[in-house]
Amino acid sequence: MHKSVRALLVSGTVWLVILSMVTSPFVGAQPVWDSTATATTSSATTSLTIPKPTTVIEGDFLLAQITFLKGSDITVTPPTGWSPVRRDNNGADIGSAIYYKFAGASEPASYTWGFSEEVSANAGIIAYSGVDATGPIIASSGGSGESGNPTAPQVTAEDDTKLVAFFSIKKDTTMSTPSGMVHRYLLRPSDDERSSKAADEDVMAGATGTRTSTVGSSDKWVAQLVALRYYPTCTTYYRDDDDDTYGQTGDSQCLFAPSGNYTATEGGDCDDTDSAVNPAATEVCDDGIDNDCDGYTDCDDTGDCPAYYRDNDSDGYGQTSDSQCVYDASGNYTATVGGDCDDTDSAIHPGATEICNDTVDNDCDDLTDCDDTADCPTYYRDNDDDGYGQTGDSQCWYDPSGNYTATEDGDCDDTNPDISPGATEVCDDDIDNDCDGLIDTDDLDCPSGEPPHLEVDKGASPDPNCGAATVTLEVIGAGDPGEERFPVDIM
Repeated sequence: MHKSVRALLVSGTVWLVILSMVTSPFVGAQPVWDSTATATTSSATTSLTIPKPTTVIEGDFLLAQITFLKGSDITVTPPTGWSPVRRDNNGADIGSAIYYKFAGASEPASYTWGFSEEVSANAGIIAYSGVDATGPIIASSGGSGESGNPTAPQVTAEDDTKLVAFFSIKKDTTMSTPSGMVHRYLLRPSDDERSSKAADEDVMAGATGTRTSTVGSSDKWVAQLVALRYYPTCTTYYRDDDDDTYGQTGDSQCLFAPSGNYTATEGGDCDDTDSAVNPAATEVCDDGIDNDCDGYTDCDDTGDCPAYYRDNDSDGYGQTSDSQCVYDASGNYTATVGGDCDDTDSAIHPGATEICNDTVDNDCDDLTDCDDTADCPTYYRDNDDDGYGQTGDSQCWYDPSGNYTATEDGDCDDTNPDISPGATEVCDDDIDNDCDGLIDTDDLDCPSGEPPHLEVDKGASPDPNCGAATVTLEVIGAGDPGEERFPVDIM
């Protein structure tokens, strides 16, 4: 939100009117009005002092209009650093000169223009942000007339142009703001000799057309237009109180040049009161401070302070529970990997090979010998070489050795290669051929072993049609079951 402040000051014969606006840093699409300061004389004088607009910061564009009587008879001398845009006179009656400058890091509190002889004058300075520093003026125009309403000739604008209109008349009179423009100031001193006005608006590329201010009372006048070029990009500057070139991430302004403490183009400073603490600093590994602002302090900052583990046996692996964070290896703290389960024996560490029969956890994986199946697979004794070994007789070793060659156990007769869990059951040899604990017909692999016999169905009934009874016989035992029907005499 913009906030306007108006103050009326009296200093000798000079009346000052100051208009200012508090606004956020420029982020718009055209040059942005920041504030205005004006001054008038109540009697003829050889100089006129204008205060600096209140919101000016480094990089702002200042545009000044000086209106004076006697027109072409007067030589105007600007303050140091101000450059002319244009000057238009209406004979020796009234003139208007326009000047500009870019604000530096340190601007004076006011600016004084000089005149070649005593003269009555008005002046205004308008401050803008977002004006191109390499070529601020696109075009300007000027015109004059003996009567009627002051009208400024058109200019050709670019996209995102700020068009500023200045009107001066040799009369104390009302002056309207041209249609579509925004009022910036109207100066009407009490001596009834002159009035001046400024207004601006945002325009796009092309001919702007003329701009006219309607006056309450006509006299000789001058009217001018100035087209300002937009500077397309502002830069984010972060507040940098400790001057370490890194600013506070949460405190920044979008500016066209550094200003005050807003000088850093990078944020991320986690302590802006200490120039030794910033994102580019080196982490000090034992001071309790996050020196490089990465969110990690000392040993937690593993990128800058790696952990070195105590390695008494110099096998490259240290004790997990005993480490230091330092820049480089020191003393016994030389290992960058922990996990050594016996730091007195250089043959024991996470990178060692498990020895399968020494009762030692050689590779520090908490598994010893046969329990370490990844390194020591189990081989079963296979005397008959049928690929199946004896369940109760095995060794854990790197490779098969001697009779310990089978990786599967369960052989119930390791003297006969035809007997193993992979064999087929023979149904009439009284041997458990497939080692499943079942022999011959007890084994589901064989048909039932009960001998064939006949069993009479428990029900028999006479046939009323033929006087005979029908009996059903079911064959039970080896072979295919079936039914046979035959007649029997009924007693």
